[in-house]
Amino acid sequence: MRTIKTVVEQGAIRWPLGLRYPLATTLAVAAIALFLPALASADNRSKEPGAPAAQADATEAPEAADPNFEAKFLQLLSDGKQSEAEELVIRQLVCYPKMVKLIELVSRGKEKQAHDYKMQNLAELRTAQRPLFLMACCQRSRFNEKGAFLLFNMVWMLDHRTPAAKCAYFVLGLDSQQLRQASKKEIDRAFKIMRKMADENPDDVMVRWMLAVQCRSWERNEEGAEAYKQVLEKWNPGPALVHQTYANLLDELRRYDEALVERQQVVKMEPAGWSYDGLGNTLHNLGRNDEACAVHRMATSIAPDRSMYWSNWAVALNGQRDYAEAIEKCQRALQLDDQNWRAYFMWGKALAGQGNPELALEKCKLATDKVDNCAELNALLADLKARLEE
Repeated sequence: MRTIKTVVEQGAIRWPLGLRYPLATTLAVAAIALFLPALASADNRSKEPGAPAAQADATEAPEAADPNFEAKFLQLLSDGKQSEAEELVIRQLVCYPKMVKLIELVSRGKEKQAHDYKMQNLAELRTAQRPLFLMACCQRSRFNEKGAFLLFNMVWMLDHRTPAAKCAYFVLGLDSQQLRQASKKEIDRAFKIMRKMADENPDDVMVRWMLAVQCRSWERNEEGAEAYKQVLEKWNPGPALVHQTYANLLDELRRYDEALVERQQVVKMEPAGWSYDGLGNTLHNLGRNDEACAVHRMATSIAPDRSMYWSNWAVALNGQRDYAEAIEKCQRALQLDDQNWRAYFMWGKALAGQGNPELALEKCKLATDKVDNCAELNALLADLKARLEE
């Protein structure tokens, strides 16, 4: 197994906390497969209209990189247009054909050829480091760890002295399974260094964004909420996904009124199943179950195949004490996904509300088989057992 080392020429890092992080070729191939079609598509669009891609002149000079690219990218993010920003990054990367070639070699598992090619063209490849970093950040913000893995590693390989590379270094480490087994002291140290990095680069909002994303992944909710707040102070309105993740953290912190502001912003920007579902959850947390049910109805009408949306609707229906309707929604959720633990839980809660503790306990036990720990579920189980023992 290869490990990340400090030697840039070997294409790797040594994590400062003494941990090891495997550079798995199979993962790299799977990750980069997401980007090659997009790169090829962008390359075709850059050619003259009407010219078939297959007949394109192999010696044709690539389109020149846009010197104002990053300003345009950040403006798109600030305007809430993350998908358009990502398309812009891909078009920029096409302007670096040697980078596209290196990505292709890695995607085919040709590690030695990729290494040799990188060393032969290192100076030119380094000019593509920043757009590569921006693409990696966008993927990681979508919690696509596999997609971001290869990109961040390549960012580090090209030049480990830049702020982008240092940020990539810590994202890779914090995403490693090994760090999950580290002591709290080591984890706190890693976040302290990343916070310092964000503070030292106040004009690079991407570093702060990645800190916020990592806080969300590590359930450091207070710190994450503050980081997302600082990111959104730079962007107006900013990507819908940033508002959505910020709202998730605020919900976890029971700051529901603040979360509601973010949810309403997300629905305005991107009226989709996932945005309505999030809004419905926050409305339920505020005790506004009538409104929550109306919003969950919207979510399930937009995306009727999402099991979670139906079980979340059941949460609000239980809040209304509409137990029969809640059970119907749980059944629909389980038809779509029989591993949906919340559907079993809400079904059990509805049965308990109907005065049927025995069947309720049966459903709740099915939920416990599918989730590690849920305080609310455990409390209901204890209550049901106590009622049956009376």
